Formats: sequence, structure tokens, C-alpha cells
Amino acid sequence: MSGTKNKTVICHITTIHPAYDDRIFYKQCVSLVKKGFEVHLVARNNKDECKKGVIIHGISLYSSRIKRFILGSMNAFFLSLKIKADVYQFHDPELILLGLVLKLLGKKVIFDFHELVVFQIESKYYLKSNFIKKIALKVYLINEKLAVKYFDAILLAEDGYVQYFEKKYQKYITRFFVVRNYSMVDFIRGFDKPVKRNHSNIIYVGGLSVHRGIKETIQALEILNLPIRFIILGNWETESYFEECKRLEGWKYVDYRGFKLLDELYKDMNEADIGVALLHPIRNYAISLPVKIFEYMSLGKPVLMSDFPLWKKTFNDIGYFADPLDPYAIAEELKVILSTPEEAMKKGKKGMEIVAKKYNWENEMKNYLAAIQYAI
Repeated sequence: MSGTKNKTVICHITTIHPAYDDRIFYKQCVSLVKKGFEVHLVARNNKDECKKGVIIHGISLYSSRIKRFILGSMNAFFLSLKIKADVYQFHDPELILLGLVLKLLGKKVIFDFHELVVFQIESKYYLKSNFIKKIALKVYLINEKLAVKYFDAILLAEDGYVQYFEKKYQKYITRFFVVRNYSMVDFIRGFDKPVKRNHSNIIYVGGLSVHRGIKETIQALEILNLPIRFIILGNWETESYFEECKRLEGWKYVDYRGFKLLDELYKDMNEADIGVALLHPIRNYAISLPVKIFEYMSLGKPVLMSDFPLWKKTFNDIGYFADPLDPYAIAEELKVILSTPEEAMKKGKKGMEIVAKKYNWENEMKNYLAAIQYAI
């Protein structure tokens, strides 16, 4: 399919993320459509469809990482050639080679670093040994260097990634654009209405893995033993971790609602009194500011988060902090929030005001458009 006359055609490609990923679909693709671009998205989906003006080309969700790497990449490559876009944007490290092939064919290519992969590799549970992790790291670093050297623009989702890339690739500094994964204030407006309830709710939204503090939060609720519900939204990374959490005594406080699209997500978030972001102290998290914190803030929710130095510095006046590995510390801080509701409301309101002024996608879209124009 070729582009509409006089329209710049942008094609986003991912084999890891689902079609309706928050950053890829709602923030980048939909925003580009509103700016007059023709936007295609090659991603995991059970059908081809057009949603909010974005033309989605569905590829299968493969049962193994090897199949996804080989078959998913092949499908994405052939689909991308048919689209004949002006700019191709990739979102997964395993697709860097595909991007290099498109560069050889004379295409404009952008890569979006959602994570600082060089630090992320060390926490991958499926890389069973340090030897395998070292091999994976070496292979990745070769690909990373090629991406920075040959792609037309590089997006960084966090300020914390800048130091790493600028120090290592100073020669290519003009290609780097920080496009932070902040919340969409315009989209969220309308959901920030009070909901009456007869018990307290806390909420976690995001990936449900061992490093996200889900287990420790459930254990903290068991310690508290108060009338409280823990709303959980997201997909479990492994069935074994899901079962481990379900076996906890504190699971009786959990209201697990599965994965929801952004259109529905904020309705659930609005039911909460407190947002939690108790990520474990691994390097990739400690230098990042997770979007879930800004989403909680957008709805005026006080946030209990990990006591990382960067987070305490950034959210000092609006957050509550605890050691994410210590259920007793989490329980104690939850007790403080619940016992001082007026202070919690003040912090929530202040957080909402700061997001409206600074930490929002509407501001970041300017940086994203600058990267598109630079690549073209």
C-alpha cells in the first residue's frame, strides 16, 4: 500500500509490543494522524484494521522468542516493504537488523529506545547463566552501535538514558531526541471524577513481573490487615509468578482485572485512592521515571513509590517512599497515607497540577515531531 498524495507516510514496526501499546499506538501513532500524517503500524494483532486513523497490519503472537525473532521479523519486513513509507520507526532491539536492511534499500529509519537495554539484559530471567547474558550483551552492543551509526534518528524515552548514549556516541549526538513517556493529559481529562466507595483502594498498572513489587505489596496488605482492595491491571510475565502471588495470604485483598486498553484503563484507575510503583532496585528502573507514576498523578492520586534517589529528588513534594523489597516498610507507609487523608489529597492535587504544566505528552510531542523532521 502506498501513501496518500501529499501526505508523509510513517510506518511503526514492533514484534514485541501489542498493537495498542500506550507509547506506540496512543501517543505516537494517533498523535501523528492528528498532525496530518498517514500512519501504519505493524504489530501483534489478530487482524488488519484501522483504528483512530491508524492503519494496523496484524502479525501473529508467536509461542516462543525464537519464532518471534525469525518469523515475526520476516513478516514485519515484507509488510514494511509493501507499505512504502517515507519513514520507518522500530521499537524492538531484535529488529535493528531489519532496520539496517531498510537503510541499505535507501529508507529513512528511526529507532525508539523504550528501555536502556544494556542494563535490562542483566535482569532477564530467561537468560539462565551469566555466560549467556555476556554473549547476549555483546551481540546487543554490536547492534546498538550499528543503529546509532546508521539510523537517521534515535529516540530516548528517559532523561536517564542520555548520559549513557552521549558518553558512548558523542559523534552522533545530533541524532538523539529525548521523547519522554509522559501521560496524555488531554486524553485523561474526563476520567478524574470522584467515585464513592466504602473501602480504600490501591492500584498498580503495568507489567506484572518479579521486579515490579507485586508480591511485596500483597505481603504488605497481609501485614496491614485493613479493609483495602489492591486493584491490579496488566499481564503476568510468567504463569509461575502469577501462581506464587495467588498463594500468598494477602491475595484475598487483590482485585485482579487483567489487561485493559487505555480507553478503559483510566476508569479503573479512577477507582483508586493510592497508586503504587514499587519497582525493584535494578539499574534500568533506578534511572527511569515510569509512566504509571505520571498517570496516577494525572488523576490526582497520591503515589507510593520506590525510594530510589532519582525518584525522591523528582517527586519529593508529592510522593511517598518505601523500600520496595521490604513488605513491612511498604505497610508502614501505606498506613501513613491512609491515616492522613487530607495530606494525601494535597499531594495528589499538587501532582495533578505539575503534570498539567510539565510532565505531559502534549509537551513531548514537540520533541517527537522534531525527530521526524530531522529524519526526513
